[in-house]
Amino acid sequence: MNVRPSLKLSWSDGQFGKFLTISGWNESDLDWLRLKTQVEIREYLAVFPTQTIDGLDERTTLQPIPGTFHMDQESVRFEPLFPFLKDTSYSLIVYEETGDNLNRPFESYDIQSLPNNLEPSCEIVSIYPTANQIPVNQLKFYVHFSEPMAEGNSSQSITLQRTDTGEHLSNVFLHEPELWDHEHKRLTIFLDPARIKRGLQGNVQSGYPLVQGTAIVFTVNENFLDARGAKLKSSQETTYKVGPLERRLVEIKNWQYHYPSIDSLEPITVEFDRPLDHALIQRCICIKDNSGHEVQGYSQAGSKKDHGSSSLKSRGVLANIQ
Repeated sequence: MNVRPSLKLSWSDGQFGKFLTISGWNESDLDWLRLKTQVEIREYLAVFPTQTIDGLDERTTLQPIPGTFHMDQESVRFEPLFPFLKDTSYSLIVYEETGDNLNRPFESYDIQSLPNNLEPSCEIVSIYPTANQIPVNQLKFYVHFSEPMAEGNSSQSITLQRTDTGEHLSNVFLHEPELWDHEHKRLTIFLDPARIKRGLQGNVQSGYPLVQGTAIVFTVNENFLDARGAKLKSSQETTYKVGPLERRLVEIKNWQYHYPSIDSLEPITVEFDRPLDHALIQRCICIKDNSGHEVQGYSQAGSKKDHGSSSLKSRGVLANIQ
């Protein structure tokens, strides 16, 4: 592939954030790249933060930004695995086809850092669990956002802190890979399962991530970036008391059911005997009529006292909860 000094870099908007558009190729270069696999393309094209390669000769020994190169009609598009950072300049390295892996000639093309003037528009809709108390072996938290979010921010933007000592609980979350729903609006955050499941080395050596009898603050700070690269409108904190272990099986017979009258628009409400997993409630509980057909409606999980509750609103049917 011939190195083209006329290449130009520009920022473009994608579904989950900014991507880098590389234009100025001639048709033979693009045809040549279209025949290559992603692995082969990355032997010739790489994107780095400019500061990491300034003054370095053996640039191929550095790890480039992970991502995917796509061939468009007249340009090449680079979509990073994690969003580009603000106030950071980036460089595209184009290696020549000849030479060994460590000493190939290359050309460098730079682009200025992303603008940091985006107005925040995304908000935190809810944080689950909603109960005041969680068990010491709590496994998951859920954060719902109002707009699609960028990936790669959770480890810097979500924290747990003890209220009695002020200690920040480090290395208690599994941040990679980040677990998003298909809209990139709901993030599932796991506490380290190895420290929660009995008998595993993490649990034996370090114990549970949480301490029974204490209170913790779960914080999502405003630096969490949305898909546009803008910060959140505001941070949000949720405080929990850490209670005893919860290893009981779920017993449906212990739930309390509140049914509306026929032709009522009031919801059917189910009160649980303990907080239950928010996502499992949405997926595993439905309402069916006497013919076995699922009743259309919407469900909303929330807290009542220290327990979870869920309701599904439907119009005037004789229904069974399953």
